Amino acid sequence: MAKVENKKEAIMESALELFTTKGFDNTSTASISRNAGVATGTLFTYFDNKVELINELYLSTKKELFGVLLPVEVTDDFSMDFARTIWTTMIRWGLDNPTRMKFIIQYSSSPYISKLTWDGIDTEMEMTRRIFSKAVEEGKIKDLSLDYLGYITISHIYATIIFMITNGIDDDEFIETVFSTMWDMLKI
Repeated sequence: MAKVENKKEAIMESALELFTTKGFDNTSTASISRNAGVATGTLFTYFDNKVELINELYLSTKKELFGVLLPVEVTDDFSMDFARTIWTTMIRWGLDNPTRMKFIIQYSSSPYISKLTWDGIDTEMEMTRRIFSKAVEEGKIKDLSLDYLGYITISHIYATIIFMITNGIDDDEFIETVFSTMWDMLKI
């Protein structure tokens, strides 16, 4: 693992690596600390236990993913180009951060992720709900549950990223083809 100045950040990066490769149950706090280059007691300075650590790591990783969308200009006019920008931005982040992407997918259904963490992620999803709500109102996309629209869209993005990582694909034309499939599914 690369040397990290901030001990808490080093612990989180170490946990990310180990949780993704060995799994939660097969990763001890001692191995996280050792991999981070800190004393085991240092981990407990920042986290009460491993469950608290995975929750903070999951929330921060999801916020990082949604954070790449902040520079995307949100307009009042939901369009295919706007949807393509969101889609491509998230795909690119996933391809640039394969370990983080694998972690998000691996732990998105984990019983270790608490309701409090999900509530924090739900706040990040509010922009998505507003965008989908307006697009549904304007008759631009299918009138489905906003949460369902969010789930099918993000699931499609995750599946695309993992497929591309697994198969060594880094091709804008492929991203566009898969986006077109998703767009056809959503539009009226």
